[in-house]
Amino acid sequence: MEKMLKTRYAWTAGTVVITLVAVASALRSGEGPVDRDRIPAAARKEIKSVELEIDRIEAESLNKARSTTLDRFQQITLLGKLIFYDRQLSVKRNESCSFCHMPETGFTGPISTLNRTTAAYPGSVRTRFSGRKPQSHTYASFSPVLHYNSEQGDFVGGQFWDMRATGLRLDSALAEQAQSPPLDPTEIGFIDPACMVYRISQRPYRSMAETLWGAQAFAVHWPADAKQVCDRPGPAPDADPFPLHVLNVDRGIAQTTFDQIAEAIAAFEGSPEVNPFSAKYDYVMAGKAEFTPEEKAGYELFRSKTTHVLNSWTRE
Repeated sequence: MEKMLKTRYAWTAGTVVITLVAVASALRSGEGPVDRDRIPAAARKEIKSVELEIDRIEAESLNKARSTTLDRFQQITLLGKLIFYDRQLSVKRNESCSFCHMPETGFTGPISTLNRTTAAYPGSVRTRFSGRKPQSHTYASFSPVLHYNSEQGDFVGGQFWDMRATGLRLDSALAEQAQSPPLDPTEIGFIDPACMVYRISQRPYRSMAETLWGAQAFAVHWPADAKQVCDRPGPAPDADPFPLHVLNVDRGIAQTTFDQIAEAIAAFEGSPEVNPFSAKYDYVMAGKAEFTPEEKAGYELFRSKTTHVLNSWTRE
């Protein structure tokens, strides 16, 4: 009996070790058998549908860029939209910014199965989930650079739930927010900000970007292993925080272009397409509609001190 138990324990321990090694290996590579196990079949079906819609919108936008005469503002807005919907701009070439921010749900997460279970969404490496529910981009452009409002006695502005995209560097909280997902290992997953620039340099709208930003935007001497480096999921190791090894001048060019990419995305997210002001509330505020008695009572309650007290309790 004792011999049987020892054999059983040894077999169990061996199985656990093998499983842990396999999981660790899969997480390091961003692939493996666990990738198929983390997302339910119903969510996979929705994800496929969302991906097809993303591809349709990108193709429609590319056609518009090629066939329509646009002024400079329209060009930068359309360029931002192309970047926003481009699934090639992720480490596994499978996830765009729009994956977590689709128009049919107010530019937040569109996958109902995930919304009612994990709330958070998988990244380009499908075994990795972000830590929070995607925020809505609709009207996010009206959030200013983070600052202290003495009248309210509180900080106002910034982006993300914790306001960490302050906007102080680019003078735009929305643009700084756009720079975080590409480098987040649980989202777009690039190992180096220059990888975003490298990928866009290979996209069909490169010439449009060069027209807006100048011929120097992608004039980087890419190393021979650029593709291999940019196909490797982040994060970068502490000892080598910028694994795409380029010359200092090229690093400066890439950073400037990375900033311009973020500003283009912010231009799209600040456009009427993302901020339609088409709700009944908007029409009431414009004098084009009226609240019902129940809606008016709810609005007045929402604006009352009682609601402010409730909000302060929620925040604490």
